[in-house]
Amino acid sequence: MPATSRTSKILRYTLIGVIVLSLAGLLSWYFFLRNQGDVLRTQDEGRGAGIAPPSFGGIIGSTYDNIVESISSLANGNSAEAPAQPPRLWQITKTPVAGMGFVSPEFGTASSTARNVLYTVRFVERGTGYVFDANPASGALTRLTNTLVPRVYEAFVGINGTLILRGLDEDTSFVMTSAGLATSTPTSIKEPAALSLITLPQDIRELVLSPSGEEVLYLIEQSPGFSVVRSAWNGGDSERVMKVGVSGWQIRWLSDDRIILTQHTADGTSAHVYALESGRLVPLIPGGGALTLLPRAGSPAILYGSVSGNAALAARIDEKTSAVPIPVWTTTDKCVWAPGTELVAYCAVPRVLPSAENVRAKLRGEIYSSDTWWRIDVRAGRAESMYDPGGNADIDVENPMIDAGGNYIAFTSARDKTLWVLRIGEE
Repeated sequence: MPATSRTSKILRYTLIGVIVLSLAGLLSWYFFLRNQGDVLRTQDEGRGAGIAPPSFGGIIGSTYDNIVESISSLANGNSAEAPAQPPRLWQITKTPVAGMGFVSPEFGTASSTARNVLYTVRFVERGTGYVFDANPASGALTRLTNTLVPRVYEAFVGINGTLILRGLDEDTSFVMTSAGLATSTPTSIKEPAALSLITLPQDIRELVLSPSGEEVLYLIEQSPGFSVVRSAWNGGDSERVMKVGVSGWQIRWLSDDRIILTQHTADGTSAHVYALESGRLVPLIPGGGALTLLPRAGSPAILYGSVSGNAALAARIDEKTSAVPIPVWTTTDKCVWAPGTELVAYCAVPRVLPSAENVRAKLRGEIYSSDTWWRIDVRAGRAESMYDPGGNADIDVENPMIDAGGNYIAFTSARDKTLWVLRIGEE
């Protein structure tokens, strides 16, 4: 009996020890997971992703309830225009966007009677593929679609509501491109609509929408070499415009219907820039290349710059005049030409220029600039500060675009792909 009692006591103590150790292990695991969750949430918030998944219950969904909860019209599930005007520099999203564009009143949800506003900012959410309209005059935000399209890495928005969505097929590693139209107005139908998509040829290397949104021009591999193909936005009536030997091209389709092709280049080397005319590449800069440049629609004027932004901009008014130095240091891809007859450009200019050793790191997206906005009078060769966000926002401007009325500049931040709009006028 004593031996049996001792055995029972040992088993009891052993069982108690196992239970205590298990509880201690579970408690340690709980605190470990909680700490890891805090770290992940902090990282996600830094990327602009620290919000709940979107719901399908309302016209805007829970994602944008969290983003724009200060806007009463959205918090109540109503897409009507909010009474308060947004700040001059308005952060539209806290989540990454795949692309955006200005949409005319005929296809958008902004009121054409709003103060100086004829265009809506339409954008595609990167993580979900949902399409939204933002009214830069009122701050009203409207969700147009409820079709989930995960992982849209690039999107193009036409002035007529055409959408081009691009992503990567995880199985084949091919670039997948789809096209659709988002022209619904939830102000009348009260609910987001389904988005029907048409698949375009796979592995398109470079693509651009026409100014009207009715056509696309894209670069695709067609052995031997690569072909520039022009088609309707949905892929119909496609025709090969020309063949090129390499794939490294940037394509612009200006509002005057000129098509400009620029060779991709490394810092410090000249790029050749061509106009596509009747299936031929005609040098835009006769007699040689340039570093980077921004041509102006409806005009021979051109902005020149370096890839790194470590040199001052220059401008050429026409073919008969020499380049005019511009006293700002930035890259031409941070600039937009103002519409109208005046030769005016708006440029985002870094507060601090990257050092020579940091240029390549910046091109790889490892470091970022903090930009302010400048107005450039090209004809006079004069630049003046237009807007400085101060310490409120460190924004590395990318993909800027201006509406046809010259009232707003929309752009994304290279840091987190969030969408911003700057009102050009001060009032």
